[in-house]
Amino acid sequence: MKRLCLALPLCASLAFGSACAAEPAIANIVDSHGDTIGTASFAPHNNGTLITVDVKLPEGTHAIHIHENGTCAAPDFKTAGGHYNPQGHKHGAHAGDLPNLFVESTGHIKAEIFSTQLQLTGKGALPHGAIIIHEKADDYATDPTGNAGARIACAVIKP
Repeated sequence: MKRLCLALPLCASLAFGSACAAEPAIANIVDSHGDTIGTASFAPHNNGTLITVDVKLPEGTHAIHIHENGTCAAPDFKTAGGHYNPQGHKHGAHAGDLPNLFVESTGHIKAEIFSTQLQLTGKGALPHGAIIIHEKADDYATDPTGNAGARIACAVIKP
């Protein structure tokens, strides 16, 4: 009977994924004035990374991408470089592409995005980078940025 009691917590732990996930890295999201407007967390899992964004933005649809450099110099965040694209894929299919954010009239959004193309630890991991939120939606077609407009917010990813 003792063995069954010890096995049940392990099975429950595996079923809910806690055995597969490490502690998330949390970063402040800043706007073009350098003011903190939210947070982004990055939790590595066996098959990718869970990104949680909790941020205040203007109402509307906003592109969100992973960029190659881990810097967020306001006001334009150009120091974050281009999209993270280690395989050289066209826009819409590379590791830096994430689904658009849809912000309601409250101006607040909390979203969870799971990316199978982004690894924060292990082989092929992103050594550093930034998450960028754009002023407009990503069309997932136009190279290199998806016609998403200006960079309006940024957070440094620290695995």
